[in-house]
Amino acid sequence: MTNGQPTTKPTSALTRRSIARPLAAILLALVIAACGQAPSIVITLDSASAELLRGGDVQVVVTLARVGGASADVALAITGLPANVDANFSPVTLSGATFSSTLTLSATAAAVEGSYDVTVTGTGPGLADSAEMTLEVVGLAVSGRVVSVYDLPVVGVAVRSQGDSAITDANGSFNLSGLSVPYDLAIWNAADEWVQVYEGLTAEELVLAPVATAAPMGLARTATVSGNLSGGVIPVAANQMVIVCAEGIDGFAMGCDSVAPTESAYSMPVQWIGATTRSITLHALQLQRDGDGYPVAYQGYTTTDLTLTDTVPSVANLDLGGALATATVDIEVDSPVAILGTFGAVQVGPNLAVPVMMTNTALTTHEALMPVIGDASYTFLSAASISQFGWQADVTGSTATVTIPAAPQLLAPADTATGVTTATNFSATNPAGGPMTYIWNAANLMVSVTTMDSTSTIPDVSEFGLALPANTAFTWQVLGQSGTRTEDGAYAIGDYYNFLLLLSQASPGPRGTGTFAISDDWGFTTAP
Repeated sequence: MTNGQPTTKPTSALTRRSIARPLAAILLALVIAACGQAPSIVITLDSASAELLRGGDVQVVVTLARVGGASADVALAITGLPANVDANFSPVTLSGATFSSTLTLSATAAAVEGSYDVTVTGTGPGLADSAEMTLEVVGLAVSGRVVSVYDLPVVGVAVRSQGDSAITDANGSFNLSGLSVPYDLAIWNAADEWVQVYEGLTAEELVLAPVATAAPMGLARTATVSGNLSGGVIPVAANQMVIVCAEGIDGFAMGCDSVAPTESAYSMPVQWIGATTRSITLHALQLQRDGDGYPVAYQGYTTTDLTLTDTVPSVANLDLGGALATATVDIEVDSPVAILGTFGAVQVGPNLAVPVMMTNTALTTHEALMPVIGDASYTFLSAASISQFGWQADVTGSTATVTIPAAPQLLAPADTATGVTTATNFSATNPAGGPMTYIWNAANLMVSVTTMDSTSTIPDVSEFGLALPANTAFTWQVLGQSGTRTEDGAYAIGDYYNFLLLLSQASPGPRGTGTFAISDDWGFTTAP
């Protein structure tokens, strides 16, 4: 599978067969032609097997070899297909100098998984040949994680799609199987009275951040980590700071300290969930900013690995070494509205981004002095407000472009509408052109749908053990993001949390390049 799309997967033996058969056909044609045989044809396929995902399609190339002066048109056909699998040849007739056709096999969601022997035939006046292929009809296996703030796992919530269901484990993980594409997926917690539906998914792997999720279940683990600093400029000088943060290695961990001028030591609680021990990497970065929030120098950086035990203090003295080399990145901000600020962070590890540039300005061009640290990349964010921002992560070159989106607009039903039911159409626009998450919220119920559609309805929550209350006041709004798939909005609240965390200290960091904006909220009342 690639991006949720089916592909052929021949084994090495099948690959040899798929190569050998066309070569044999060509040699046969040459031999027959040399011997003056009667006109005939040879049909070959580019693979001896194909894997077809339920709800998807797969393509196979059909090749024709003409022998002994054969020149008549050859019509292609296929037999042996299972129910709910269709075939299309392009072209269906091979004429003149056209010697190949693309066979597209398509399965509906009702196709039954299994292995099927199919035959492709070519026929013309006095001409006929065939080639066999094994068709594997398969269902999609989906693995995913449900997460909350700081990528904390959401434990014990229900997940369901197309009749298969699961409960998230201690890591927030779940597995579903036998799905067809595209598929809708629901996550819910009846006790906490929320449900979120994701429409039109195709991916095999998912990271989902439902709007209503809160802190994880289970007891938090905590260990204090402290130590003295050396190297760099210690004690910390004016306009400088040392940021010390923990990055979880074998699971989530969080904890940061900011060492201020005149100080020479750090101390911080590091928190995690799960096992009584946690492996972490401590990162310590010393930097200096000017009065506008731009970094002007990096006096030192170091890391060290620790294994923490719940409630047991750890001491790690850190030598920051010498000043770091730097690189300048030119940043361009594209925004339809005035911006409040632009920020830069260093992604020092897979699970930790440390902010270094913190400007509060409406400028749309910037030069950011960034530290050169091993394989670290840079992330830049710009915001028009805390609920309207864009970012570019994984920057390794000398330029970055950040786009801030226009906010989504609610269209219908009108603000303060009454008599709303699950049949009422809600519509909105997302200027970013990507997925939208509709959120309907009452005092004791939150329902959300993430979709690429501009119109949605409140799902029937009774199938999740919930009830849509009658004659009740609700608010609704829309989260809009950039992208081309529902998956691009599946982590919307995670992107929001990570942005807010970067404004304060450090976070796992945003992913890829994207935008996020929240509409105004309107009210409505459900039908009596």
